[in-house]
This record gives sequence, structure tokens and C-alpha cells, in this order.
Amino acid sequence: MPFESIPENGEVSEFWLANPRIVVEGCVFCNPPTLADLVYIYRNEGEAPFKFDRETLFKKVTLAAVTGRLFFGPDEVKGQIFLNSILASDVEIFE
Repeated sequence: MPFESIPENGEVSEFWLANPRIVVEGCVFCNPPTLADLVYIYRNEGEAPFKFDRETLFKKVTLAAVTGRLFFGPDEVKGQIFLNSILASDVEIFE
């Protein structure tokens, strides 16, 4: 799930990795996920952003494998507090 609006080029430096059940069962605004259902994925400032196909993100659930350092929180990242986060070194998108 995008953390912020996705630019046209599909490059983002942060996003939510969500429990697919939350997305498949309906609207994330009607059935909001708990903090246990989300993991904040991010890159350090200055590192290359992740590249996604913007159109695909809006049409279907996108599966991803994330490699990096897992933090169990609460943890503060870029001024926000998260329960779980991963400082990602690699993200593989399965289409």
C-alpha cells in the first residue's frame, strides 16, 4: 500500500507492506488495518527509490518480497512512529 501518492514514474522510497487479508476483504477505509497488519518499508535518505508499475498498484494486490533489517517498535522513522518497520536493501515485486 502506498504511504503517499505515487508519482507518475512509480518511484517511491517508502510504502506499507500490508496483510493481504486486509486488502482482499474490502476497503481499507471501511475495515482499517491495525498496526499489527502493517509493516512500514523504507529506504534511507539518498538511496535509490523502489520502482513500481503505478497502474498495477491500483488494479490488483501486488505481492512483494522485502530484504532488509526488521525493527520491532515502536520506532521513530522520519518523524513518524511505527510499530514494525524494515529498512529495505531490496524489494522484489511478483507480478
